[in-house]
Amino acid sequence: MKKTFVSVILLLLLSSGCTHTFIQYSSEDNNEFFTRVERLCKDRDDLIIKTADKIEYNARELKISEDTTGFIENSTNKFITIKTNKISTISFSQPVRGAFEGFLYGTLIGGGVGFSPSIFTRGIGHPRLSIDFLLYSTLAGAVIGTTYGIISESKIVIKIN
Repeated sequence: MKKTFVSVILLLLLSSGCTHTFIQYSSEDNNEFFTRVERLCKDRDDLIIKTADKIEYNARELKISEDTTGFIENSTNKFITIKTNKISTISFSQPVRGAFEGFLYGTLIGGGVGFSPSIFTRGIGHPRLSIDFLLYSTLAGAVIGTTYGIISESKIVIKIN
């Protein structure tokens, strides 16, 4: 039983807490891309804007165009304008998405770990498949996955330049 939980935890650590990167599509012009970026960042108070000079801003209310990007910096409440070609990335966290992904991965991995011993020891059609073991490992995977997903959070990174 301990090996099962260790297996679930290790597989979960390898698969959860992902970063999702958005880039400009080859068929997408700059205006379409910047509209998509604004839509992704709408109503976010936790934007992290990194410049090519390695300067970071914690920001909100992003307005981006081909020439300039404007936002309100959280620490000073001042509106800052930067040339768009000086911005490297815009990122923010999504803890709900992380929890959901952790739940899904944990459930799948826990179920797989619970199901695999019966296949390898008895064969697929064997009637002695331990339903209890399968359910407990699936439940353990779901709980561990959700907890880990909340802690590690999913992050969205938008590459500008």
